[in-house]
Amino acid sequence: MIRISLTSPLDNSTWDSSNDILFKYNVSDVTSQIANCSLIIGNKANQTNYSVIRNQTNNFSVNNFAEAQYNWSVNCTDTAGNTNSSAFFNITVEPDRDAPIVTLKTPANNSVSTRED
Repeated sequence: MIRISLTSPLDNSTWDSSNDILFKYNVSDVTSQIANCSLIIGNKANQTNYSVIRNQTNNFSVNNFAEAQYNWSVNCTDTAGNTNSSAFFNITVEPDRDAPIVTLKTPANNSVSTRED
């Protein structure tokens, strides 16, 4: 039997739209190897991993999310043809609201600079 647990992003979490989101999951199967797992976002397959490692953290990286609310899950199939789906987790993607950090490196503080043509 295939068992899938979602580990990140956490259910009902909020993410910044300017960053990639790394979807992490663990999958186990006591009788067969895992043939593939697919990331499902909004009830549509987004990516499929054909190199899944059982009993370890696997992941999908997704970028360019529009600002909205999404549900996500993972569906897996083992080499015997059995399938299973994880629970659904919800995430909210919001705009980047952090102000930029500016650090002045030169000229030094309180210095005077002249320019000759």
